[in-house]
Parts: sequence; structure tokens; C-alpha cells
Amino acid sequence: MAPRSLPALLLVGLLAVGLSGGGSAPAPATEDGYERVVRPLLVQHGCRPVGFDAVERPRAALVRTPRGRLVLVSAARGRAVYDGRRPGVLVAVCTRQP
Repeated sequence: MAPRSLPALLLVGLLAVGLSGGGSAPAPATEDGYERVVRPLLVQHGCRPVGFDAVERPRAALVRTPRGRLVLVSAARGRAVYDGRRPGVLVAVCTRQP
């Protein structure tokens, strides 16, 4: 086999592994992360994944930062994220203090 055909052989091998799924099914990472991280915070702080209009007395908010971190913040900061005045994504509104 000529050296210049090695890249083509590698490409064919990588495509074959990619198309066959690599031999194992991917783990449901999204569901696991939600169950391990988000759900406990929702329960602990009385949070609901709704907007501010649906909660009578918001005390805190769960926000995903632009870097992907999940943080519990004050209701004022959560409202600013919800209104687009601060970066991030509102995940839930909470009825208990952080």
C-alpha cells in the first residue's frame, strides 16, 4: 500500500465507525444532568420552570449563564435576565430565598 493512500484508508475507517454508531449507544446525558442537577435545585428552592408572571411572590431565580453554569440568583437579577437586560437564560422562578 502506498503511503499516500493511508489518509484515504483512515477516512474510510472513521466514516465506517461513525455510521455504525461506534459500537455503543450514547448515554442520555441531558436527562441525567437534569435529574442530578436541576431537579434537586427546583425542589430545594421551590422553583417552577415558568416566567415571572406565573409566580405570585418570586424570591429567587435559577439562571443559566452564557458560559453554561446554572446559578441561583436574586429575583431582581432573574427578572433582569428574563427581560433581556442581563445575559443568560431564565430556567425557573423560585418562591424561597437562595
